[in-house]
Amino acid sequence: MLTSESIMQVAFKMFAENGYFGTSISKIANKVGVTKAGIYAHFKSKEELFTTVIDREVTDCFLRLDKLSEVYIKDFNNKKTRELLY
Repeated sequence: MLTSESIMQVAFKMFAENGYFGTSISKIANKVGVTKAGIYAHFKSKEELFTTVIDREVTDCFLRLDKLSEVYIKDFNNKKTRELLY
């Protein structure tokens, strides 16, 4: 069964490799193994697919940075870590 997730995974890779203008819904559909209508059943447009993919990736990036900063702050309070950094 085709899911939005599988479409977004393929779209992310293709947008990253070819850019927005170098990636078409037809190319994404071919890579996923569906028709363009299959893509449009999940996303209204290429722009909506792109913004959904980018929004998710940016959100994931910020979440990872937030976790990393928590670890850094905890570890920075460790005297050994401060000595290594400075």
